Parts: sequence; structure tokens; C-alpha cells
Amino acid sequence: MTIRSLLYPQDNYAKEQEEYIQGSPICALKLDLEKSFDQYYFFDMDKIRTDKLNALKKDYPDKSIIVRNGDSNQLILEHIDQFKKPSTRGIVFLDPYGPHIKWKTLEALASTKKMEVIINLQLPISNRMINNKFNDISENNRKHLNDFFGTEEWEEIIFKPSNQQLLRYNSHDVQEEKIKQNLEPLTNFYVKRLKHLFGYTTKPLPIKNNNRVTIYFLIWAGGNPIGTKIAEGVFKEKTK
Repeated sequence: MTIRSLLYPQDNYAKEQEEYIQGSPICALKLDLEKSFDQYYFFDMDKIRTDKLNALKKDYPDKSIIVRNGDSNQLILEHIDQFKKPSTRGIVFLDPYGPHIKWKTLEALASTKKMEVIINLQLPISNRMINNKFNDISENNRKHLNDFFGTEEWEEIIFKPSNQQLLRYNSHDVQEEKIKQNLEPLTNFYVKRLKHLFGYTTKPLPIKNNNRVTIYFLIWAGGNPIGTKIAEGVFKEKTK
């Protein structure tokens, strides 16, 4: 869904590609026969990764694997009619390296009434987007945020009165404090809208790095309350 080579130094790129392929795609393909899927769709904007994903077809000749190179938002929309077929049930794992999931993509998936989603949620709030002053957010970034949240209501959270005192200062520490103050309410806002869209969600599970800093949240959403219990059980077990 994103071009990871733009986010990481080139000398680390090959390693990142290998770790990516050894991650969620192989985990899905290695499921035993009783729990496996009939088809596997892998969408990615990065050509190197899609080439590696295509290579997996040789290792799993008994699996029906479809790999496409491009923006996952657009590719999901192109396949949405197929996902609406009566016999279709599926799980969509949205694992971007940045805030690139558009709300209209989630709306399309929810409209199928058949697809559950697991989202690695990375909120699009950073020093780059804030650009020193909340009041000075660019039109391009504003559009990006509108596409991500599917509404302009996020501005009410970012521009809330309690942040006004911080607007007078532009140091790095103050910018980080602004981001921290908005992280929880923006996450809750996103999950609330996600629950309204799908019907059921898990509580956002914070995923932290070695420094115990939250880097993203893991969220399940779907139309079945049983799915919620299963997902929450898995999240709880993995948290332990």
C-alpha cells in the first residue's frame, strides 16, 4: 500500500523486503488445510515486494494466489464486486507502512457484509503534517486527513481549546506533546467510526517498539459479535 523504499535507507531495503515476505503472507499461506482460505490476494505498491510475492506461487502450488502491483485502495475497490458474491467470506489484513488506508476503502469492505478487517492503524499525525502550527496545516495534508478519517471532524480534536496554549510554541518537544495529546482521542474517534461502519470492533491494541513507544494500534472490525470475542481472545493471548 505504500512504497517502503521511500521510508527506509537503501542498505536496509533488502532486509526489510525479506522480513516482509516472511511475515503476514507466509503466515497466511502456512495455515493448515482445515483453516486455510480458498484464495489469497496480495496487493502492494512496491514492485520488488510483489515480485517476491509472485515467487511464493512456486512454494505453494496448491494455493490460489493472486498478486497485483499497485495502490491497495484502488485494487480493493476493483475487486469489491467479487467480494460480495453469496458464497464469499474473508478477512482483509490492512498493513500499510503509514496512514494510507482511505476511509472509502473501509466503506466498500463494510458494504459487502462478508469481509472482516484487521488494521494496523498508524494515525497520520506527525511533525511533518503539523508543520509547526496546527493552524497552518496545508491543504494537501488536510485532504489527506479527510480521506483517512472520511470526515472533517478530526479538526475538532486537533484544534480543541486545550491545545491553544501550545500553539504559541514551536519547539520539537512541544510538537511531540501536541501529538501525544491527540493520539488517544483520535484513536478513539477512528474506532468509534469504524464500529459504526462494521458493527463490531475490538479495543485498539497498542503495539510498541523496544523503547515501549506505541508505533501503531491493531484493530479488528466485522459484522459478527462472535468474531469480536475470537479477535479479543487472540489479542489478549498475544499481549501476554
